[in-house]
Amino acid sequence: MSIRSKLTLLFLSIILAVAAAIALERSFEVRRLTGIFVSSRAREEATFDKIAALRNSRLEALVGDYTFWDEMVEFTRTGDKEWAKENIDASLPVFDVNAMWVYRRDCSLIYSSGDPNGPVADLPVSGEDIPLIFKGSKYCHFFIRTGKDLMEVRGATIHPTADRERKTERRGYLFAGILWDDKFLREMAALTGAEVRFASLQEKPAPDTSANIMAGEAGFLRELRGWDDRPLAKIAVSFKSESIRHYNRMGQTVFFIFGLLSAVSLLVLFMSVVRLVSTPLKLVSESLKKKDPTLLAPLEKKKDEFGGIARVIRESFEQSAELEAANIRRRKAEIQEEAILENIADLAWLKDLDNRYIVVNGPFAKACGKEPAELVGRTDYDVWPKELAEKYNADDKEVMLSGKQKVVCEPLFSIDGNMLWMETVKTPMFNDRGEVIGTAGISRDITERRKDEEALKKAYIQLKETQHRLIQAEKFSALGKFSTSFAHEIKNPLGIILNGIEFLEMKLGSSDNDIKEDLDIIKRSTLRADSIIKRLLKFARPSEIRFEKINPRDLVNDTLPFFKYSSPSGEIKINTDLSPDPMEFTADKNQMQQAIINLIMNSAEAMSLAGGEITIKAYKEERSEFYFAKPVCVIEISDNGPGISEENMTKLFEPFFTTKSEKGTGLGLFITKLIIDNNKGNISIDSKLGRGTVVRMVFPLV
Repeated sequence: MSIRSKLTLLFLSIILAVAAAIALERSFEVRRLTGIFVSSRAREEATFDKIAALRNSRLEALVGDYTFWDEMVEFTRTGDKEWAKENIDASLPVFDVNAMWVYRRDCSLIYSSGDPNGPVADLPVSGEDIPLIFKGSKYCHFFIRTGKDLMEVRGATIHPTADRERKTERRGYLFAGILWDDKFLREMAALTGAEVRFASLQEKPAPDTSANIMAGEAGFLRELRGWDDRPLAKIAVSFKSESIRHYNRMGQTVFFIFGLLSAVSLLVLFMSVVRLVSTPLKLVSESLKKKDPTLLAPLEKKKDEFGGIARVIRESFEQSAELEAANIRRRKAEIQEEAILENIADLAWLKDLDNRYIVVNGPFAKACGKEPAELVGRTDYDVWPKELAEKYNADDKEVMLSGKQKVVCEPLFSIDGNMLWMETVKTPMFNDRGEVIGTAGISRDITERRKDEEALKKAYIQLKETQHRLIQAEKFSALGKFSTSFAHEIKNPLGIILNGIEFLEMKLGSSDNDIKEDLDIIKRSTLRADSIIKRLLKFARPSEIRFEKINPRDLVNDTLPFFKYSSPSGEIKINTDLSPDPMEFTADKNQMQQAIINLIMNSAEAMSLAGGEITIKAYKEERSEFYFAKPVCVIEISDNGPGISEENMTKLFEPFFTTKSEKGTGLGLFITKLIIDNNKGNISIDSKLGRGTVVRMVFPLV
């Protein structure tokens, strides 16, 4: 298809687009008019309802005032005609009401009154129906027929003056009515500026057609209901909005002018473009087809855009010849580079500035599971997992930005899924002008060397741990021997002191309370010393460790029933959060229960005054820093007590260190750590003042 044909189609498309835009804008305009139309009708409806309510508010006021009045109550009993003439008849012109009816409690008519134009007979409602009208309410509102006209009626039950809330028994009923006749309709039309008329019950609201909307004509109906809530008649209200009609005429005029100007402008533009563009493009097309830049000589002399295009095309022909020669030279260089790379046993490659592979050797392609030619032009994201590709790209960018060589040790996943450790040397490549044009990389497999280094590191850590355990064992052994000798030397004198205190208590009786209090203090201190001696002897006689497989969930559940502690505040609560994951570790169950009870007791005693919560958790960790990144079981005991100061944190596992004054022996945590160490576990404590304490026991899983 020729350029002229394409331009013709283009301008036709533009004309259609402009026409569519005009139609769309007109559609939006109709929508705006519709919105204005709807809001205008709603405003007219609200105005009509307010005017009707204001005009008839006097009827509501009359009924409300006259039905809680002691004299009206008396009138329902006496039926005094003179009182009725002075008070009821006189009120009709005051309130501009056309009729009034008063009924006794038994629904018999006492009195009715009306002007010459209104009814004076009974309401068209039977006495049996009046209680139904007031069922569930003290007021009523309905319409009745009076010949060809209607009458709006409001009524209420009669009560004494003091009973404004109308809670006492009904003494009678009062109704008052206002005529809705032609005069009323004319008054409403004058007040609202709309046409108001009576309509039949079958009449329906006129649909909102576009013609009505554009003409600004709208209307609505109001249904008038009788005492039995059945439709009695309808009021039809219609109005015309001159503002909508004027706005519509203005919009049509604007759209016509805009459409005409758009058509003329597009026609002139089309003719100019065809004349100014078609001929130069034809010359450019012939020059490109024949690959002859001399055909563009007439255009090159021009200073417009086509002159610039002609000069660019001529230069592109010249550059194309130069590039072809450069490509031949580069291909020769690439062949030489490929020959060098293929003779390297390690993985080797070259990348450009966009991190695309220019050339790779056989070992590299084999590691990727592809042929070398398949990798040319691809990036690391096409070859490796996303995480590795991001790391490789970051290293390449660092090398190109710094212009310096970089040596990295990085993982590489082979085609069979095994992870290899590679020592990679990445070097920037420069062109003749010293500019970085890419990177060169050589990678050597050091997986076996890495394994040897890891094994050596693991052996070193195990050696350090064994050395630490031996030192601790020597310390505990020496402490045990000392404790046995020390305990035997102290235990006998303590027994003599206790016997002497008991003998003195028997001799003194109740003669001297001060001395008895002093003896009681001495006795408690002696018993505490005796307790410490017994625990030292128990520590000095270590029992044989019986290793067995233990489920942490069963261990905690079996241990909690043994814990007995009574807090002065009575507000210590123990919560458990035990993972359902299957896991087991080997340890002595009795010793582990003793360690858990010691830790729970420490938390409970720390919170004995203020109360608090203890939480016991058991869960699995996939990698642990204590056991060479192997999976472990963690038993965690935490509380929200007062916490431990930073100064005391370094002394927690020292024997005889305690913060409990006279209550503690300082051996609980010391023995607990000994138990955990003997059972091949690890214990750590994390605590801060005011934030509680967390104790973690870690054991390698079976």
